[in-house]
Amino acid sequence: SNVNNSLTSGTLTLDKGEKYVIKVNEVLQPVVFTSGKPAAAFVDEAGVISARGEGSATLTARVNGMKLSVKVIVKE
Repeated sequence: SNVNNSLTSGTLTLDKGEKYVIKVNEVLQPVVFTSGKPAAAFVDEAGVISARGEGSATLTARVNGMKLSVKVIVKE
């Protein structure tokens, strides 16, 4: 199974308070999402990113031994 999502550039810019859903298709195994800086961009177990504060964070999705990272920039 391959990991597909709607992020193509590798960088996502959000305004504070905005939400964004990471779409991962055709995956039978659970996907583990983590944020390097939850105070800027928090991600829950469903892949919903919440832009919490100004700054940047690297979000990582891990599934079946594969890793996908995206940089999230949060603007006030």
